[in-house]
Amino acid sequence: MAGTTDDHLPATGERALGDGDLVRLARAGDPVAFRLLVERHQPMARARASRLCRPDEVDDVVQESFLQAFATLDRLRDADRFAGWQDYSCSAQDGCAVLASAVPQPHGSAFLRQAVFADDYRGAPVVFRGEFRTEDVADRAGLILVVVPGPLRPGRDGGVDHEAGGGHLLTITDSRSWTKHEITAEVPDEAEFIRFGITLTGPGRVELRNVELARNA
Repeated sequence: MAGTTDDHLPATGERALGDGDLVRLARAGDPVAFRLLVERHQPMARARASRLCRPDEVDDVVQESFLQAFATLDRLRDADRFAGWQDYSCSAQDGCAVLASAVPQPHGSAFLRQAVFADDYRGAPVVFRGEFRTEDVADRAGLILVVVPGPLRPGRDGGVDHEAGGGHLLTITDSRSWTKHEITAEVPDEAEFIRFGITLTGPGRVELRNVELARNA
């Protein structure tokens, strides 16, 4: 088509497009828009990951960060705040995983989570448990457990849809001492995946260790 590239974006003015423009194009299915967002923000993401992770972890952490950003793109309230997902960081320190705000006033929420196939858990409740401690949480921190009924798809995996009934959230109070918490959910026969982890909204820090996902027979 005249005036466009083969990849749909306008042939002129691509560099003039702001983050909000690219987010809206990506939401509409443009195959190039998200790639341009990655190219724009990758240097900052790598610089931050390099400060928080071992050198051999940087590529994986950056890739997972962009995958998470893409998977939750349709839930970004302010399209011009795409870079806000970099307001949080995750790392491994002294045998525990850490999710923390990286700026004084972070935008939105962050998640540190893992997905597993539901094959070994169907037909019984599943429990996600572990030891957690928090520091200076101003808004909310908690455990998340989501049973996904179908294949994981960008923006529709239910990973943070607990407020809409798509999963389970257990809010944990601010405590600098290690405290045991657990959350359970039913796993129906049609379940495909289970996602579990922690979430943080606003400033603060959450640490977890000795975590386990198991059938709660």
